[in-house]
Amino acid sequence: MVQIGFMTFASRFQSEAEEELQKSLHAKAITDGVNRLSTTVYDIFTTYGGEAALQMADDNDPTYLTMRRNLDRELADLKRICAGEEALTESANKLEANVARSIKVLKELKKHHDRTGDAGRGERKAMWHELRNYIKDLLFNDIASMADKQKNLAEKSPQIQSDMRKKLQQIMLIGAGLNLIVTLLIAIYITRQITGRLARVSDNAYRLASNVSLNPPLRGKDEIAELDRTFHQMAQDLAAANQAREDIIAMITHDLRTPLTTLKNILAFLSTGKYGTLDEAGLQYLATANNNINKMTTLVNDLLDSEKLKAGKAELDIRQVELDDSFEMVLSMVSGVAQAADVTIEIPPTDLIVRADAESLDRVLLNLVSNAVKYSPRGEKVSVTAERRGESALIKVSDHGPGIAKEDLPFVFERFQQAGKKGREDREAETRTGGSSGLGLTIAKALVEMQGGEIWVENEFGAGASFYFTLPI
Repeated sequence: MVQIGFMTFASRFQSEAEEELQKSLHAKAITDGVNRLSTTVYDIFTTYGGEAALQMADDNDPTYLTMRRNLDRELADLKRICAGEEALTESANKLEANVARSIKVLKELKKHHDRTGDAGRGERKAMWHELRNYIKDLLFNDIASMADKQKNLAEKSPQIQSDMRKKLQQIMLIGAGLNLIVTLLIAIYITRQITGRLARVSDNAYRLASNVSLNPPLRGKDEIAELDRTFHQMAQDLAAANQAREDIIAMITHDLRTPLTTLKNILAFLSTGKYGTLDEAGLQYLATANNNINKMTTLVNDLLDSEKLKAGKAELDIRQVELDDSFEMVLSMVSGVAQAADVTIEIPPTDLIVRADAESLDRVLLNLVSNAVKYSPRGEKVSVTAERRGESALIKVSDHGPGIAKEDLPFVFERFQQAGKKGREDREAETRTGGSSGLGLTIAKALVEMQGGEIWVENEFGAGASFYFTLPI
């Protein structure tokens, strides 16, 4: 709109400048016509304005005839140029009338001369005086006045045009500057509107990740508002899905724990022999059933713990923990399984003290060492070491098992993923240790990160794996 307004104003100003130029050209044309007419009138009356030449002022005289034709043509041209302008047309008509009156007096002088000859010279003095007054009035008043006015107009016009061009340039510069300012303001306004709305959508993404209520939906029918509405709908569907998942897990774990506990108690009573003595095969069946119940109980407990950690509902008691104490606890818990698997556990002593939750640290170490024993061939060893790295303690658990395939490495800490590909000995070790829920590494990762540490794995497929994690000193 600003551009259209300035273009309209500039066009109008340009039209005025063009009109002024046309006036200048028109004034120049009139001035030229008046000058030609003045020259022709002067030539006629200087050539035939005396007694000696009066007898030649005849229509049969070629010179006189040519001058008269030129005079008529100049008058006609002047009237044509002045057409359309009342004042100029009136001046041209008056000029034509005075020229006609002067020519009429000249013709009367010619007739009188032809009739009386030199004898009537005295009578013609008054007529000559009248003609000279007409010529004087014609040349110095009518023609000169008209020529001076148009000359002044033509001379002033270039200055007027120059002033108008300067004003036009100033207007264009001002218009360009104002247009730039308005454009920038509009661009800033639109950009802020867009970035502000996008920031609102981005903030909703952070709120969704932080489990905080979202901002109200954006109004409007533009793409950003549509995106925000879709995001809100997605957040609602996700919340509903999470709630449904939590309800299902809670229901399953609750409904499983009760019958598992009952079955375990029944198996314990049966193993006492109070309800009859079982032979060796029966006792073996009881042991198998008890192992399967333990597996199910471990799975249920790990599933519940995983959900608590994922929801951020786990509570940790962060305090000073001596790593040697945690290492001794893990060694006591796993030594029996390690002996049965013919695997040696090496844990050099350390004086490092970390800031951690003792129970969570024990659980992480137990999970990693148990996995290392599980995937170690007979006769091999598992090493657990600790060293200081800056302001953190770096704990390393290494085995000499089959390792982890390269394509499986990115998924090691995901839920329900096994730490490696198992062969015959691995399956036997799993049976000895009571199986795996596939959630141990997921829980370990969550616990380490909640205590301000990091956890990762390095390995050479076929030559063993090393799990590392850090905790603040």
